[in-house]
Amino acid sequence: MFKDEQRVLTRPWRDPHAGFALWLRSTCRRRTLWAYNLEHLDLLDSYIGARLRRSGPDPDGMLPRLPGWLVSAKHRDEVLRVARRLRASVPPYAQQDT
Repeated sequence: MFKDEQRVLTRPWRDPHAGFALWLRSTCRRRTLWAYNLEHLDLLDSYIGARLRRSGPDPDGMLPRLPGWLVSAKHRDEVLRVARRLRASVPPYAQQDT
């Protein structure tokens, strides 16, 4: 694990645009997989897990702009495994709205 990664995983990262704390994050492929909340994580999970990705209603939106390492078919299983671990890390009381 990189020295910076250890620091990242022990205190909240901040979204560079809005400043939100990003608690749902984990190292994946020497990079950081993160999500704002469980809905965001579900969206990423369904998009990355899709074998055939169709362009959605917003071709300039978030999903078509995801980094290549994240949506690559050869990394799919590992990324989905990390996403499942992130979901499992959320306590049950925090999952009641999803």
